[in-house]
Amino acid sequence: MIDEITKTTLYMIIVVTQLILGAYIGFKAIKTKMRILWILAASAISQAIVALNIGLGLRSNPYYYYIIILITYLTAIAFIQQAFYRGRESKGIKLQFIIVLLIVIIFFIADTYMAVIDPGPPASAYIFPEFTPHTRVWYNFIWAFVPNVWVGQALLREFIKLRRASIEPWIKFRYLIGGLSHFSWSTLGIAFIFLIYLKDSLMFDYWILFSIYIFTVGSFLAWVMPEALKKYFNRNFSLLEGIELTEAEIMEMAGGA
Repeated sequence: MIDEITKTTLYMIIVVTQLILGAYIGFKAIKTKMRILWILAASAISQAIVALNIGLGLRSNPYYYYIIILITYLTAIAFIQQAFYRGRESKGIKLQFIIVLLIVIIFFIADTYMAVIDPGPPASAYIFPEFTPHTRVWYNFIWAFVPNVWVGQALLREFIKLRRASIEPWIKFRYLIGGLSHFSWSTLGIAFIFLIYLKDSLMFDYWILFSIYIFTVGSFLAWVMPEALKKYFNRNFSLLEGIELTEAEIMEMAGGA
């Protein structure tokens, strides 16, 4: 069992890690003059604020809390759309983007609207009279699951797309790690199953902490990959076999910067 001090400390580690990640990506945005990286940096910083709120128990103001979550989702979705899907004419991809965007916005409006009328959490439970705690499980599951799965699958698709490209393997694994990290974040909705159906608030807290921790570590490794890990992925690769790319060229090859 994790005591409150340990749990708070773990969340603070997550906060610091995400802030470092945001600062690092922001520095790369300045250095490379790639505006798209500012979106990614904003996403990391907003994720740090979400973790700070959870870790310190500051979610008593749902209106403020939901705004931060909205920013987290919108920046992640915007980065994927701009990095990999901009300029593509596929109706299927456009439809996916619109559906995910609508889910995020509609759920945000519902929660914040009810937060103003009745600040008692969870606001979403009072949208309709028939909204029960059990219905709330699926509500939270959809809000956590759909956006993150969409982002995760987009990153995995880029990993598959680049798998046979003659570039350094660590670049390819960046997208694999990032995709799996978002899949971890998407399981946050499962935590509500423990809380509502199994009445296990302890497992609820553990699941959220574990999911966010995996997501944070994965995101950090994907975008601030240590040299030792790069060398491991590149252990069977020679630059004579391929090419060394700049950050802009990597993004362009992955889907368009």
